[in-house]
Amino acid sequence: MHWKQGEQVLDLVRAWRLHRQITRTEISIGAAYRLPFALHPMDTSYWTCSWADWVKIIDTDWLNRRGYVAEDFDCDDYSIAFKARMSERYGLNAVGLVIDHSSVSPGPDGVPVSTPHAYNVIFLPFGLYKVFEPQNDTVPEFGAGLYMGASGMMVL
Repeated sequence: MHWKQGEQVLDLVRAWRLHRQITRTEISIGAAYRLPFALHPMDTSYWTCSWADWVKIIDTDWLNRRGYVAEDFDCDDYSIAFKARMSERYGLNAVGLVIDHSSVSPGPDGVPVSTPHAYNVIFLPFGLYKVFEPQNDTVPEFGAGLYMGASGMMVL
């Protein structure tokens, strides 16, 4: 499978010290201007790398190949697993877990109800970030569809 490729990426990240430390303040300031979520940072320092290096890591990760099972292994489980795996395996903890309540769909009686969706935000150096969907390894457009961002929270 991709185990050997994953080990090579892990070696690159550790050996070449591709990590860059960013602070809670850098993330909070950058996110406050662009992300409407209540941000709940859990650490004072975060580790990230360039987007090109994130892509290498994501390309070798297996999570998007895991089968979706409604109410068992669905959006929240994918997002939690991605955040935990990046921290545990690669030492990259600059991944936010977003619970977005802004998507609305018709309820059983036709009345619109909030349809929460979970996904991740990857924080990059210099206040940049990427919205990331771990179910299919895509970078969706923020502000559309399930990624409206009008209501929700992020744990970082």
